[in-house]
Amino acid sequence: MAASGGSLKELVMAGLGVYTLTRERIESIVSGMVERGGIKQSDAGAVIDKLAGRADNERRVLTDIVREQMDFTMRNLGVVTRDDLMALAQRIERIENLLDT
Repeated sequence: MAASGGSLKELVMAGLGVYTLTRERIESIVSGMVERGGIKQSDAGAVIDKLAGRADNERRVLTDIVREQMDFTMRNLGVVTRDDLMALAQRIERIENLLDT
C-alpha cells in the first residue's frame, strides 16, 4: 500500500482519532485517498476494515476506562449503588420474614 505525503498524513490523523470515526467517515476518507492515488482501490477494503475494527476496539477500550474510573470515583466518594440498595432491600425483606414467623 503506497501512500503520498498528504494521504499518509490523513491516514495517520484518522488513526489517531479513529475511535471517533464512523465506518461511513472512514469509507469517505479512504475513497478520497483512492481518488488521489494515495492507495490502490484493491487495498481500500482492507484499510476500511482495519480502521473500522480499530475504531470499534478503541471505543470499547475507552468505554471500559470511563466505566472503571466512574466505579473508582463512586467507591471513593461512598456513593451507594443500585446494587447496594437492592442487596439492602433483600436483607430487610429476609429480616421481616424472620420476624413474621
